[in-house]
Amino acid sequence: MTTITATEEISFRRKLGNGGRGFSTPDLDSIWVEAEERMSTALWIAFEELMNDAAKFNDYTQNDTQEKRSQVFDHIANKLVPYWKAKSEEEVDAASNTKAVRILGMKVVPPRRLERPSTDTSCDDGTWR
Repeated sequence: MTTITATEEISFRRKLGNGGRGFSTPDLDSIWVEAEERMSTALWIAFEELMNDAAKFNDYTQNDTQEKRSQVFDHIANKLVPYWKAKSEEEVDAASNTKAVRILGMKVVPPRRLERPSTDTSCDDGTWR
């Protein structure tokens, strides 16, 4: 496996949000190698690590001061993960082309109707009245 390149690191940090400040370059490199150089897998691993760290946060309240640091875990688990799950499923669908049109069978189309019914005898000579 190769290490993460500068452009891949920039893209990875951008997709993580906040400039990817929670991860050092060696951390991103190890995630990249673990993910076998696939961006969506690398993002899943990074979110898993962020959730593990965020699970340790506690809410703090004293008098008028409140810090709800547990919201970090909730936002990652309830907003980021479903978003990236849907996005990675779209990538898999696009790669496997499962949403392509399939022809399941051929059906005989009935012939077009004539302008006049065949039982109309008013035009037996070929002229319309």
